[in-house]
Amino acid sequence: MTHEYALALLKADLGFYTVSGPVSDLLESKLKAAEKAIAKMGITIDMEDGDDLNLLVMHAAWLYRKRAGRDPMPPMLRQAINDHKVDHKVTPKAVDA
Repeated sequence: MTHEYALALLKADLGFYTVSGPVSDLLESKLKAAEKAIAKMGITIDMEDGDDLNLLVMHAAWLYRKRAGRDPMPPMLRQAINDHKVDHKVTPKAVDA
């Protein structure tokens, strides 16, 4: 999966089925900002992992929505981040030798 796929998922999550270039650029910047913010939490997004992709899209959607206000991170998103951290500490992904 690619960033284009993540962008398509973000557009669908926000209800944007047809958008202009500037809006698409804004959403792409939100995806990049979300990936950077998630990385600061110690999480590396694997674009091939559906759960990671969903986490990235949820975070980017929250960044887009909160721009109009000062809403704190929703508990659902905070829980998804915490679950990801725990899951990857308990069951690390296999590494090819």
